[in-house]
Amino acid sequence: MARVISILNIKGGVGKSTISFNLAHAIQRNNKRVLLVDLDMQCNLTDMCVPEPERITYSVYDLLTNEDFLPTNAVYKTVVQGVDIIPADLRLFEVEQVINPLTNPAAMLMLRNRLAVGLHDSYDYIIIDCRPEISLLTMNALIASDHYMVPVLCDRHSVRGIDMTDSYVKSAKRVNPNLQEIGIVINALDRRKTNAMTIYNYLRKKLNERIMETVVGTNAAIETAATHQQTIFQYDARQPGVRYFKQLAAEVMRKCGDPIAVEDAGDGEAEEN
Repeated sequence: MARVISILNIKGGVGKSTISFNLAHAIQRNNKRVLLVDLDMQCNLTDMCVPEPERITYSVYDLLTNEDFLPTNAVYKTVVQGVDIIPADLRLFEVEQVINPLTNPAAMLMLRNRLAVGLHDSYDYIIIDCRPEISLLTMNALIASDHYMVPVLCDRHSVRGIDMTDSYVKSAKRVNPNLQEIGIVINALDRRKTNAMTIYNYLRKKLNERIMETVVGTNAAIETAATHQQTIFQYDARQPGVRYFKQLAAEVMRKCGDPIAVEDAGDGEAEEN
């Protein structure tokens, strides 16, 4: 049975898609089968990891709006062997017109119910990349998930997203009381910048155990790799980003009750060169 993880922050621009892509590969390197689900109609994750996106016929839209649709028909291979994806497309803008929660009591349960049809048993992990908004799609993701992780940047706008996300998760827990937080992961931290370090230290003090041990430091190669449809592991194994995501995968797996890691992820907090 797959462990289902939502990656979300109601505040956008925090690197959710890039983290989802690299985390999926890092987990896969521990001999796990991973399914990505792109719930963002901007399709950033889909564009990153589907080799020929023009050949996509079905998407998560079909999965959510057609109960007769076979979920496995929306699964595509990615550029990483052992990592598959259910892609997004622009029709997600219209999804709430089709599965309106005011007229369909099961609207918030669609993703959970559909993943249970032939997908849960085929993967070890399902990672859902959520759009940065309060919406039916985000609620579907949280209700379908066992865990969630919140990426943040060390700037005041990103930090504000934590409170909004917490409030929204609280609503989701009324339907899915078993939903557990993996933690808040600091992304793209530049330790050379005083303001970033001030916010980082503030978060460590204020949120304490909620802040994950792993910190993803600034590493331009991570974003460059994504533009080339590669994870950091594929782009340049010498980059510090490789270490960040090895450690992040090990921590995520441990907090999901799956501590066995084949690779030596290292100990302690990742730090950039």
